[in-house]
Amino acid sequence: ITVRNGRLFLSIAAYDALSPIIAEHGEFLPITYEGNNGFIFNVLSVAEDVFDADKIISNQNELGEVKSISFNNNKIEKMTLFRTAADGYLEIYCSESFREAIEKSQLKGIKFSGDTEKIYQ
Repeated sequence: ITVRNGRLFLSIAAYDALSPIIAEHGEFLPITYEGNNGFIFNVLSVAEDVFDADKIISNQNELGEVKSISFNNNKIEKMTLFRTAADGYLEIYCSESFREAIEKSQLKGIKFSGDTEKIYQ
């Protein structure tokens, strides 16, 4: 699994392990890269669809760039993967259940951070 420009690149093994829990949150686009088949997963679920934009806490620097962001975990837990308008839909955010599925499947190539402030530094 690799994240690039807000998209997940999934091997066939990653697709098999994760498609049951992420399919409703985006679209799978088949690809072949260096002779290997896989998928780009384009996340389409948006946090603002679950609750009002004013419930997302976002701190920005003097240039308007996001420094930190936080969500209401009770509401987003149902969204395995999602994006937000607060950062211009650039990043992919996930629920704990997604992280657990990655670890259970022993998939490699993705790093998680529970500190949303750190990802913007």
